[in-house]
Amino acid sequence: MIIIDAVIGNGDRHAGNFGWLRNTDTGEYVSMAPLYDFDHALDSTLESDRLLTDAVKFCMPYKDEVRRI
Repeated sequence: MIIIDAVIGNGDRHAGNFGWLRNTDTGEYVSMAPLYDFDHALDSTLESDRLLTDAVKFCMPYKDEVRRI
């Protein structure tokens, strides 16, 4: 997990980001939970307005997009 965090730039890993899967009938621990809480990764500091502005540069009318298929 630490290597993945380093690669994607997630600087918010802490003990609360580790979880366990448990059997609901017995309460027995089954395995570690999948990785989660990557919201500080991949340049998540970008504001949503900027993301939308940048995305518009790549948009084209639907009829033009369909022709590319």
